[in-house]
Amino acid sequence: MVNANEWLNKKIPTDQREQATSLYVYRKCQCTEQKNLTSLFKTTQPSGLFGGTTAASPFSGFGYGSQKIQPPEPLTTTAASPCRSFSVAVVKPTTGNNYNDCQHCSNRDQTNYSNYRFYNVILEGELDLNDFINLNVLCIEGIGQEQQQKLTSCKPNLRSINFIGNKRLIFCDNVLKNQIERLTNLILTTKNVSFIDLKIETKKVKEENLKCQLDIIKSNLNEDNKLWLDSLLEAQHEVLHSNSTYARKQLERCKNKLSEVLTVEEIRDILGNTVEINEMEAQLNKVTSVEINEMEAQLNKLTLKN
Repeated sequence: MVNANEWLNKKIPTDQREQATSLYVYRKCQCTEQKNLTSLFKTTQPSGLFGGTTAASPFSGFGYGSQKIQPPEPLTTTAASPCRSFSVAVVKPTTGNNYNDCQHCSNRDQTNYSNYRFYNVILEGELDLNDFINLNVLCIEGIGQEQQQKLTSCKPNLRSINFIGNKRLIFCDNVLKNQIERLTNLILTTKNVSFIDLKIETKKVKEENLKCQLDIIKSNLNEDNKLWLDSLLEAQHEVLHSNSTYARKQLERCKNKLSEVLTVEEIRDILGNTVEINEMEAQLNKVTSVEINEMEAQLNKLTLKN
């Protein structure tokens, strides 16, 4: 694991970054992947029921075999940036077993200054891409719990990056820093921090994160599906507050429609976050009501004494 900016400074000189249009960073050597696959295909079944015959490839029908290795095909989404847009990629696994060329995997010097590919890399910390003014594609791959990239932030602020094998990571640096500062100031500078104060601040953080999440999702939807997403949130609000039959039916209708463009996990995550915020709001309202009643009771006592 290496510091992202230190690694970048060693690999791509500052005077070459303006020429770069794409940057691919892979956690594992693709050639190693293909060697492992080929070894798997040659495995034979033990004697007995299958008579020691060669095992059928579990990957049959998916393009593995004698095909040459092709560069990963990115599924791109546009990420908003204050000055330009990036196509942030989710790469498909490479196919084929032609793994003789290890130029990238052995970390030799890059000869194409517009298209950079690096292998066997795990990055951590901040990745500063401000010098890459013509960068169109950023693809970062990491598969498995122990192989995930450990980036904490990215400059300029890419709204969304998908890592292979990782859940979607949201880079909203200013939002995150502001949240940390607010919580730190609340705890360190306020003499008597109450449970309600912390609850209120936590609710604000969750609301900000949900808004950021929705902005990212909407950036990849057409206008019609954006309206369906708004309808989903409205129906969820009605279900939480009135639980009417009509609201529940409308919620299911919106979920079914959005399942054409969003995953089940994405829809569940959105609804789960709205439920959490609603529960916190209910708790705060309850606590506030109790405090108001206590204050009124104390005022009544003082009035009676006087």
